Amino acid sequence: MLVEMLAVSLIAIMRLFPETPFARTLHHALVERPMLWLSTLERHQILFLMLVIAMAFAAGEIIAALGSFDVAVGFAWDLSIYFDAVAATIALMLAQHATLAVQHFRTRLAARYRVRSRRERRRRTQAKRTSKANDDDPAPALAYAA
Repeated sequence: MLVEMLAVSLIAIMRLFPETPFARTLHHALVERPMLWLSTLERHQILFLMLVIAMAFAAGEIIAALGSFDVAVGFAWDLSIYFDAVAATIALMLAQHATLAVQHFRTRLAARYRVRSRRERRRRTQAKRTSKANDDDPAPALAYAA
């Protein structure tokens, strides 16, 4: 509880008084330097860091379930690699589906708005005239067959 209160008070100082030297020092130490360090990490390392932080919040339950902190860290590393692989697979699948969708719509739009030359233009066929004959009666060929 004390750590959370300290964190909230430091955030309040940085948000409410950003021009003070103490707030600038806090911003440099708590925001700029960690972001510079995080920018050098790879995706699975960031996932690992997030999982370890989440496990630290529930440390008693995690250690009780897995046996030791070393096993919990190993489990977090395995999960981070798994999540990274799943995210990469989803990204590749979405890229493939987007490519197929773009190709599909391009072919449909090209077929719809294609400009034909004069020789390619088709003439409209004349609509067939319907006869006014009585089509309800059976065909005469059936009458001769009986």
